[in-house]
Amino acid sequence: MQITQITIATPEALAAVNALLPHLSAKAQPITIERLSQIVGSADTFLFLATDDNGTAGMFTLSLTQLPTGPRLWLDDLVLSPDRQGKGMGRQLTETAIAEARRINPAATLMLTSKPARTAANSLYSTLFQHKDTNVYQLPLS
Repeated sequence: MQITQITIATPEALAAVNALLPHLSAKAQPITIERLSQIVGSADTFLFLATDDNGTAGMFTLSLTQLPTGPRLWLDDLVLSPDRQGKGMGRQLTETAIAEARRINPAATLMLTSKPARTAANSLYSTLFQHKDTNVYQLPLS
């Protein structure tokens, strides 16, 4: 599996992202090339796509936030195509995300949230991350 940071919005990258979005959320809507350009053009957002011989395998996004309590990197939209699951590729994708986070800002704390229903993913994350007992709240602003 090859994992590459996307720095230019291309039709191929857009197709790959849009193919993976439904595996993140049933509510996820396809993004436009303009939205992809905003994401990859942001100085504090880093999008990575994973590919293999069969095409798009997965993706993740790292977002850097500067806070008074110290820098945070958020690992979001970590997804592996369902046909690639159970083959160790999720671990490889997550370990690459951790390595990239260290490269981006080794002083930061890497944060990740995951729905409890994602049992296989949470099992993996518990081997790589410290569990933090916290609540997550969401408020759509539009």
